[in-house]
Amino acid sequence: MFEEAISLNSKNINLYNGRGIALRKQGKLGEAVANYLKALNIQPNDPNLHYNLAKAYCLKGEEERAIKELNRAFELNPELKLKFEGDQYFLKLMEKYPDKFVT
Repeated sequence: MFEEAISLNSKNINLYNGRGIALRKQGKLGEAVANYLKALNIQPNDPNLHYNLAKAYCLKGEEERAIKELNRAFELNPELKLKFEGDQYFLKLMEKYPDKFVT
């Protein structure tokens, strides 16, 4: 489904983001990251893309990259911090690196 839609509209970040989410849920984290990065190449200042990329990096065990992307998401949209604080994916990062997050 995503392949055909992307072939028709390769600049639609929502398609890459949706495919990234689907791939992440399937455990295909490398492919998910690639899709988020494609979307960010089109729209580099989308905070939700940075947030989703951080989630994929976190699941891959790439904590430093996850923190970098989370901080970028927070810079772009401070309200995402509320979502972050309740997100099970990031609880360990918060506990392990409380001083590494933009306040």
